[in-house]
Amino acid sequence: MSSSTTLNDLFPGNSGRMIMVRVILRKQMPELSEMDRDKPLSPDLVATLKQAIEEVEAG
Repeated sequence: MSSSTTLNDLFPGNSGRMIMVRVILRKQMPELSEMDRDKPLSPDLVATLKQAIEEVEAG
């Protein structure tokens, strides 16, 4: 995904929101819950979140 990736792109739908909560807890990133879900994210944050999603999905 490009630099215009949003939280909605990374965490789509209700299951995406559940994964986002797990990422918030695991990575201690409570600021994610207050971010605009349609605002483009920085490439560094996108990379960090993609790695965290993989970790959460792997268990």
